[in-house]
Amino acid sequence: MKILQFIFGLGILFITNSYSQSIYGVYHGSLVTDKNLMYIEENDGNTFIKIFFSEKESIQVSAEVSDGKLTFPLPQNEGEDLTICAELSEDSSRLNIEFEVDGKSYSTTFERIEFPKRNLEKTWFDEPNTPSFDPRVVGKWVQYLTTDSLGNPIESVATKKPYVTSFLENGVYLVDLQLIRDVFEEAGNVALFDYTKLPKSSWYTLENNRLVVSVDGTDVKYQYEVSADSLKLVSNPMRSVLYYTRK
Repeated sequence: MKILQFIFGLGILFITNSYSQSIYGVYHGSLVTDKNLMYIEENDGNTFIKIFFSEKESIQVSAEVSDGKLTFPLPQNEGEDLTICAELSEDSSRLNIEFEVDGKSYSTTFERIEFPKRNLEKTWFDEPNTPSFDPRVVGKWVQYLTTDSLGNPIESVATKKPYVTSFLENGVYLVDLQLIRDVFEEAGNVALFDYTKLPKSSWYTLENNRLVVSVDGTDVKYQYEVSADSLKLVSNPMRSVLYYTRK
């Protein structure tokens, strides 16, 4: 079962229109905890960051903006503050964040919240996440690259051949049976391979930036980005990145 879960996992972060091209605004994603709100505000020429972990838990720090890039410290329980660097995506809809821990680079993405409600933090953490099926993800995809958190290519059985991964519009998730067979063969378990015992799998998206693949009750979570015919899955800020092209 662990092999199957591994295989399926292979296919497996207060504004108006005048701010549409500005880094200032409200974003949501995952940086300190699984669900964070981030306010980027300007006051008397100074920039401030406020990050909410819950309705009543937050931190506020000063930040610097230079050449469209944002830099601010993130206090840690132990040791020195982390230096967080952020930059807007080309369409200004996302905030791409990078930081280093113990000499290793990590990244995460925050989505801009258009027209946030007043006192958003009072309701945001109580609102249940509603699963959906992002139509941009629906279709057949071929994984062509896997990288580590530093952007270095890493060897992956899923990229050795043009295996097809399918996200169906009804929430069904399908992995190329050839990939499953090849993984079993490489593991020396070809005699154990039985198509009839493959676990059912499904997928859904949350808040247009998180994708969940569920295999036999086990969830594999990603942050995702879709651009034209490209799909990028980031397992979390400290793990690998999967790149797909639409078939």
